[in-house]
Amino acid sequence: MIEADPLVALVTVLAVLVALPASAVLYEPLLVQELRRRSVPVTAAVAVLALLGWGVAVLALPEARSAGSWAVASLAAFAGVTSAWGMRESTASVLPVLAAVVSWGVLVFAPVALIVFVPGAGLFDGPVVDLGGVLPVHIAGGAAVLGVLAADRRRAPATHPPHAPRAASTILAAVMLWLAWGVVLAGLEFVIDDVTWRILLNVALAGPAGAATWLLVQHAREHRWSLHGATSGLVCGLVAVTPGCAFLDPGAAVVVTALATAVAALVVLPRARRSGRLAWFLVGSHLVAGAVGFIALGFAAVGIGFMYTGQPDILVAHLAAVLVVAAWSAALAGTAWVLARSLSARRRSPR
Repeated sequence: MIEADPLVALVTVLAVLVALPASAVLYEPLLVQELRRRSVPVTAAVAVLALLGWGVAVLALPEARSAGSWAVASLAAFAGVTSAWGMRESTASVLPVLAAVVSWGVLVFAPVALIVFVPGAGLFDGPVVDLGGVLPVHIAGGAAVLGVLAADRRRAPATHPPHAPRAASTILAAVMLWLAWGVVLAGLEFVIDDVTWRILLNVALAGPAGAATWLLVQHAREHRWSLHGATSGLVCGLVAVTPGCAFLDPGAAVVVTALATAVAALVVLPRARRSGRLAWFLVGSHLVAGAVGFIALGFAAVGIGFMYTGQPDILVAHLAAVLVVAAWSAALAGTAWVLARSLSARRRSPR
């Protein structure tokens, strides 16, 4: 792992700890009524258990031991919470969610995070450019939600009363997430230098660009605007710029953000309407937006992308990484979820 300034790593961890509850506020409407009353302790439990996989990796590999591992550990918590939202939309039972998250953290997040943050571990030889961990956090996390949706496709959507969060709390949470994620991405460079200002500028532009793009697509399809659409677009923008905020010119960052958000909105809006499953918004905001942003980085990264060098190595490696990681995460999360629910149901059923 790249050696990190301990103070920078600490600030990065604190920023993730701000971003995590902010994202939880935005996604709370997914929860069934029984889980809304326990949202905070369940989210905390999921975050802690998601750390186990990275903890095992740090213990097993000396290369992963540095101050930078603190920041990756906080990303593990964020990724675990993200991966669990599809499960938490489907049931009020907590134990299956916790069991599935542990297996996902050990078998998905940890190895993918090693590929991104510890190249010396030798798990993957391809050229992966991913400053903010979009591959283990967002692509893998969003794919886990997709796997749960696929596993639950024959079930009726979980029934729970509509829950409209207060506009003020939603806007505050979105702004907190936007600001905190800028600090997270700047911190994941592990030093403060001239590139830091490019990172912060790109994040500052990506949030509003994503929100505006989603609203335009939503209005074109549904002839309406919504605060939920604006926050979904903001998350798309932040996720799309996560891997390449240090490697994209501001204009390219806006283009990549708009493209990723538009694709995500076009994928999500019809599926969410037909199924009634709000978890589709996580698939769009994390998996789809992250995948488009990650692949586009292989084309547009300054000095190393295909547009500059004519060499497709990074583009091909990113495309292959997205396909493999998304497929593995979706398959494992869906399988773990079905098994955990089945075992929990057997344990509760009378003999």
